[in-house]
Amino acid sequence: MRDTDFRRWWAEHDVIQHTYGVKRLRHPVVGDLTLDYEALTVTDAPAGSPSERDLRLLADLPLSAPVSLGADGQRSKTPLRVPKSSAPSSSV
Repeated sequence: MRDTDFRRWWAEHDVIQHTYGVKRLRHPVVGDLTLDYEALTVTDAPAGSPSERDLRLLADLPLSAPVSLGADGQRSKTPLRVPKSSAPSSSV
């Protein structure tokens, strides 16, 4: 391959974004994993929209915050309460 070819290919930067597929990984503890994946890249929501407000709300939630949906599939107005018996134990 000549340097001129590489420079042309690099300038074209013709990269295909893979948004779905199968990944095969070798984990040091559990061994081989075959995983399906799908990726959605979100860059923004329209300024001032309900979606922008809700995305900001999601960003501020702790990672372990449970979500409650009503029978209609809409977000419940009251937060989901996790009973203490089903909460993870912190004792070692």
